[in-house]
Order: sequence, then structure tokens, then C-alpha cells
Amino acid sequence: MLSIEEALDKIIEHAGKQPATKVNLEDALGLTLAEPIFADADSPPFTKSMMDGFAVRAADVVQGKATLTRIGEVAAGQSTAKHLEARQTIQIMTGAPIPAGADSVVMIEKTKLEADQVTIHDQEFAAGQNIFPQGSEYAKGEEVLSPGAIIGPAEQGLMASVGAVRPSLHRTVRVAILSTGDEIVPAHEKPGPNQIRNSNEWTLAALANQAGCHVERLGIAGDDERELKEKIRSGLSADVLLLSGGVSAGKRDLVPRILEELSVIEVFHGINFKPGKPMWFGKRLDSIIFGLPGNPVSVLACFEVFVRTAINKRQGHPSPKPSMQQLPLSNDVKYPTRRVTYHPARIVQTTTGPVVEPASWQGSADLRGLTKANALVAFPIGEGYFKKGDLLSVLALSGRG
Repeated sequence: MLSIEEALDKIIEHAGKQPATKVNLEDALGLTLAEPIFADADSPPFTKSMMDGFAVRAADVVQGKATLTRIGEVAAGQSTAKHLEARQTIQIMTGAPIPAGADSVVMIEKTKLEADQVTIHDQEFAAGQNIFPQGSEYAKGEEVLSPGAIIGPAEQGLMASVGAVRPSLHRTVRVAILSTGDEIVPAHEKPGPNQIRNSNEWTLAALANQAGCHVERLGIAGDDERELKEKIRSGLSADVLLLSGGVSAGKRDLVPRILEELSVIEVFHGINFKPGKPMWFGKRLDSIIFGLPGNPVSVLACFEVFVRTAINKRQGHPSPKPSMQQLPLSNDVKYPTRRVTYHPARIVQTTTGPVVEPASWQGSADLRGLTKANALVAFPIGEGYFKKGDLLSVLALSGRG
């Protein structure tokens, strides 16, 4: 049986990467950059003022004081041909180019203007202050965004500033979701005897949407080989197919055999992980397939640890594995386990920093218990005696706050 780390390495090895495609800048949010972005000009393109105030020569301001003659003014979008000489100043607006001869700007709040005489009283004055030199943000030809960057609002703004309005990005991952089992009914139906509603589809769809994927819901396939095979076949056209249920070793767990019949290559089946030991992972051409356990918490935990890693890799993220942090326990805990267990928990802010507090949880079918969690805390294999303040690995759950 694979360890968690071994399973993650195999997923990364086989996950593949989405093709790159040119995308309009307005459609880039949430996608991953496939090619570097270079600056087409210096930024700022000229040395400019960062404040409304007066452009001065530092040599004229002695111990933060001076009385200078105003010889003009310059606003953003304008320029001036005037050159500052000794004991002269030019009034300047934020974003305006620094006049020739000036090397500093005194903010207007530290000046007094009477007629064309400007009195300066700036006890914190320093040569070069309040000036944004040409090219100090980036120079023409410099790489401003690297492949693997996830496009957020700041990245969109930066690309707009260098004219990269058709960047090359990794195509959105298409995720198909299929729930299996005769006991599953749609969420809008009232379950009959021994039946349950299809919560897994909704959990997985929400997680995949949250990860920036395009989601296709395939509904439910009962424990009928023909129906199951047809629905799985249709799901194999997606980049990632997520199946819930039917992957254990029971008589009616048909998924692994049907996947084999459909030429899906098994990469592994079973991991030393709780909740989610029977998880199945395979590949067919450019598609990858996860057979997830049917229990609702197993579905979420397997997605956050394993499926999200695969999606990150396909999207071109440079660090696709789960981002774990080490946090101290909020209280003493006894937690014996024979498998590494990702237990629902809460990250709680205290006066001394964040701590992790295990949530009350009844096991892999306890979806309600998971609603109280914003993280998963990893309890290692062993007798499990942990003291308050002991550091454990914690995975924050996306969007849980």
C-alpha cells in the first residue's frame, strides 16, 4: 500500500499538463500562465513624482528648511521645458515627470506658498525622496511574470500595463463527476428504504469549481455494468474523471474492472490514508481518473489532498502538492491510528498565534461534522499521545475561512 507521499508523486508523474492557448485578458482570471510575460517598456516610463508638492534640488534644502521661488507647475500627463536653477522650485502633481535639475519632491503639506515664494519645513527631508525613478519597477525586456503564475487581479493589471492582452495560458481543466451505487438517489428526491441522497456530486462539483475547473455532472450510475460502463465511457472525454463509490473490494464494487475494460491503466489502488484508503488512480491517453470512496468525508479529504494536486499539476502550478503548515495543538489529544489520519479541525487565532483544534467527528460518513471544520489535521501512525502545543501538519480547507 502506498504512502501519501508516494501516491502524490505518482499523481504528479501521470497527471499531465493542460495545453496552452491564447486567451483574452478579460478571461484570464484564475488560469495559469504558460509562457513568460516581458515588459515592453520601462516602468515607470519616466522619473515621476509620488506626491503632490514641489520639485526641488536637495542642495537647496538645508536641515529640512528652505525658501524657494516657484517658476512654474507641471501636472500628470504634462511636461515642462524649464530647468531648475539654485533656489528655484516647480509645483508638481502626483504622477507628473520630474523637471530637469530637480532631484527630490517635498509634499505639499510641508510647504507654505505666498505669491511665488515657497517656504519649506520638512524635518524628515532626504535627498531623492518622493521620487519614482524610471525603470525602478521593471525595465524594458524584463520578465515580469513567470510560467506557473496564477492569474489574479494584480497579475491581470500587470499584464495590462505591459500590453499583454492575449497571454498564453493553460486551458481550463474539464472535470466530469459520476456517483455510483444502487443506494444513491438525486438530491431532489426523497430516499426510499436503504437509500441516501447524492451529496458527493455536490461536494465534488463545488470543490472543482473552487479550483477553477469546468464541471460536467454525469449524474448517478447504479450497480449495473452496462449503465456504469456507458457513463464512465462518456466521462473519459474529460481531463479528469471523478468517480465516487464502487472502488473497494466488495462483490458489487465494479469500477476497477470496468475501467480496465475501457483501457484505463491502473497506476495505484489503495493508500495508507484515512479517510480514503481504497482510492483508485489511473490514466487513459490524456485523461486521468480517480475512483474515490463513497463516504462523504473521504470524498472531500481525497479531493483536497490528491485530486487538487492533480488539478494543480495540470494547470501548471509550480508547487502542486498540498500546502501543509505546522501548527500547535490547542489541547491534549489521545489519537491512536494505524494509518495517517486527516481529521477535521479548526484553525483558531489566539493572542499568541494560530493553533489547531480537532473537531468533533464521527468518522468518514459524518459530513455534518465537517461543516464545523476549516482544516484537516494530520495525525501520524502510532499510539497517539499528543500534548497541548505539540506541532502537527495542518491543511487549510479552501474557502473555509
